[in-house]
Amino acid sequence: MSHRAWWYYLVILLAGLPVYFFAVGGTAQRVVYYAYGLSSVVAILIGLRIHRPKRRGPWLAFAGGLVLFVAGDIAFDLYASSGNAIPVPSVADYLYLSAYPILALGMVLLVRYRARGSDLASALDGVMVAVGVSSQRGLASCAVP
Repeated sequence: MSHRAWWYYLVILLAGLPVYFFAVGGTAQRVVYYAYGLSSVVAILIGLRIHRPKRRGPWLAFAGGLVLFVAGDIAFDLYASSGNAIPVPSVADYLYLSAYPILALGMVLLVRYRARGSDLASALDGVMVAVGVSSQRGLASCAVP
């Protein structure tokens, strides 16, 4: 594979945008949404294969967290399409919530690998970034419309 694989990925994603935006609320829109989510996991795995980094842990954690988010989206949509009330907490909630620690682990590992040795300061940097990002996402998802 060439080092321009990201360019092909971008072109494919941009080509799918009209399908997503013009298929208002239909099955095609949901399929494109899931495909975009899963394509990010595939892109990470292909990037790992192309670039072969020494430390794959952070990238595998990011891929795992994204898989959990997509699975949460699918579970939520299955509940919503069943016509019944969505239970609280639901399987979708557990999938979404389990994604956060895995994504945070990826952030911690990235920062920790940046600094050599077992450096407490670099580990705390990673934890602060992960908590800051997750709290901003949590606040945004709790916003009242």
